Amino acid sequence: MVGGTLFWHSGFPFSVTDSSVTEDLNATGNYGGTMLADVVDPTVPHHCGKSSITQGCFGGDPSTGTPSPYFGDPSGFGGQRRNQFFGPGYFNTDFSLMKDFKVPGLESGRFEVGAQAYNILNHPDFANPSFDYSNPGSFGYISSTVSVPTSVYGSFLGGDASPRILQLKAKFEF
Repeated sequence: MVGGTLFWHSGFPFSVTDSSVTEDLNATGNYGGTMLADVVDPTVPHHCGKSSITQGCFGGDPSTGTPSPYFGDPSGFGGQRRNQFFGPGYFNTDFSLMKDFKVPGLESGRFEVGAQAYNILNHPDFANPSFDYSNPGSFGYISSTVSVPTSVYGSFLGGDASPRILQLKAKFEF
C-alpha cells in the first residue's frame, strides 16, 4: 500500500497594526487595543514571501529605525481592510509505504511492515512576518518557522518547527 498527503496553501492573512496608538471609542471608555495602521501608499505589496526573512516585506531599514514608506500612524481605525495582507505560502508532503503478509496457521492473522515519512522533502515553512508598525526593528521581517501539520508526535506537535521525520512500522493483527 502506498499513500501520502500533500498540504499547500498560499499563506495566512494578517493585518498591519500599530500598538503604540489606542483609540477612544467614547468619552467614558478606551478601546485599549491596537489600531490598524493607515496605508499611505496604495502600491504596498499584499503578499509577503520567504524573502521577508532577509529583506523585509514592507521596506524600511531596521538598522537605522527608518519606518516603512507604505504605512503611517492611524487616524481613526486605519485605512486598510482587515486581513488584507498574506504571509508566505505553505507546502508539506507526507509519504507512507506499507506491505502486509498473511500469517500461516491464523485464519485472520496479518503482519504488516512499512515506513512512513513526514515532511519528506524537508521543506521549511515560515510564519507570518512581524506586523506591528510601531516596532521598526522587526516590522515586515519573518523570524520563525511553523510546525508541520502532521508528525509521529500528533497533529501540529512536531519535535522541532519543521523537521523531516522517518518512522519504521510493524503491526500484527489477529
